[in-house]
Amino acid sequence: MSNFNDNILTVWLVQLGKLYYAGGLTREPYNDESFSFEFVKDEEVAFSILFEEIAEKIAEKCGGTVVKRELSHKELSKREDKHDAYMRSEGEIVEEVRKRAMLEHIQEQKKETTKKDKMVQIVADSFLLPFIHKGNTEFDYSNGVFYAGVVGERLERAEIQPKKETMVELIEKIAKADNQVFDSINPLIKVVQHPAVYMTAQLDTIKNEELNATILIKKECF
Repeated sequence: MSNFNDNILTVWLVQLGKLYYAGGLTREPYNDESFSFEFVKDEEVAFSILFEEIAEKIAEKCGGTVVKRELSHKELSKREDKHDAYMRSEGEIVEEVRKRAMLEHIQEQKKETTKKDKMVQIVADSFLLPFIHKGNTEFDYSNGVFYAGVVGERLERAEIQPKKETMVELIEKIAKADNQVFDSINPLIKVVQHPAVYMTAQLDTIKNEELNATILIKKECF
């Protein structure tokens, strides 16, 4: 009576150079015109294909060749177990990378929220708050004169004129909240793509440290 484990089965592998086809990588949504294959060096980890026609189709897609193997049932089971373990480990790695990327994204969002809150607090604690309460969203400082108004409209000279030192102090705080420095050594700064505040400022060291600055705020943040 023959042993079932000793029965010989014919399977096909897809070989590409010194590598063997291990399976297709998942793509969502599935697109038959765009596909990815995974290959391994260890033949025993390769995907054993039971139908020659399927192996030929895969080989045609990846530019490989079909190789025939005759294995006992026991040996085939051993190879299938190795292949399954390898694919599970790959899935675990992908899942770990996905979780790590998600965690990093959440941490970045928390940083941005913290930065936004800090930036909002700096502006709210400054001389700009009364102007914001009046509906102003854009503030310019040029040639020693402070202007206020609404973004996209003509700005008016403000009734209350802050000192240059007060304006510089506010710019320095906004810059610091965005991990930047504003002074005579670092006279040009931009705070861009911020959820609550956009600012450009320049301290002209040639013209007696003349200050030019623009601050735009998102009113609903205040």
